[in-house]
Amino acid sequence: MPSVQHLYRMLAMLCEALCFVYIGVALPMLGSRGMKTSWPVALVMVVLCVGARGASTFVCTHLINYFRAPDKKISPAAKLVIWMAGLRGGVAFALATAAAKIVTNG
Repeated sequence: MPSVQHLYRMLAMLCEALCFVYIGVALPMLGSRGMKTSWPVALVMVVLCVGARGASTFVCTHLINYFRAPDKKISPAAKLVIWMAGLRGGVAFALATAAAKIVTNG
């Protein structure tokens, strides 16, 4: 069983590394190659991703706390950590690039 866990962790780290390589390559080409996205549009998308992640995190944790015992509730500090931890991944970047393509292509 430990070898399966090590394989899973290695694959997760590899996928995360590939996501960040893609981010590093795609970011300088934001306004080139027919993708007519400007920096203000990219900034709005980042703000919307951060806001949507925060709204969904705080609403979901509030609902979870409603059904939990008082001694097992998620603290406001833990909610903030959950919100910030989810903003670093490749999923948010993939959603932002997909939104950029939709916005620029109509």
